[in-house]
Amino acid sequence: MAPLLLLLAAALQTQDSLGPGIVPATPDQARSRAEACGVRHDDVAVGEGTVTIDHGAALSDVQLACLARFAAESWWNLSFDRATQARYAPLRDQAEEDARLAIPRAWIEQHGLTERLPAYRAGRDDPGAVGARIAKLCGAPPGMVHRSRTGAAITIDPPRFETEEAMQCILYVGAVVHLRVKMIDDEIDDPPPPRRYR
Repeated sequence: MAPLLLLLAAALQTQDSLGPGIVPATPDQARSRAEACGVRHDDVAVGEGTVTIDHGAALSDVQLACLARFAAESWWNLSFDRATQARYAPLRDQAEEDARLAIPRAWIEQHGLTERLPAYRAGRDDPGAVGARIAKLCGAPPGMVHRSRTGAAITIDPPRFETEEAMQCILYVGAVVHLRVKMIDDEIDDPPPPRRYR
């Protein structure tokens, strides 16, 4: 399998990863982006990797969402007063998730799979059954996707895939439906799940 897909797999499974293709902004660009979201020039202070914004209470949720998208797309950290930080945090988390999944979602749409994605509800749906549906959707041969022995994930064996596109599809679909996709080598390294005693 190409090294790029290995890096892609790692990025998609890292929750704090912002995904491939993110280009950090310069300090001047960071200030401009903050001001483009409606922050006054005098309320923006650009430091080492952090943009500090004063008078956050005056910012609307729309402005905070704009700032969250800027942060997710540029690797800049934004700092507010405590009350504004509490309003900003969920918007930041959503923006980072959107940035991380932007490329997978675009690929899925390009291949006409958006309306055919299986649903996966963690804790309710069987990962193995959903994994089998993902494998079929992606054109992978039967038996290429298995339920992980460590819980809510599926496992794939990269060398067994005849085409990189099928594996890329499984990685992307798994990311978008929030079902973790693990490599067989990771599965070997993981400890077994704890035993349950009645």
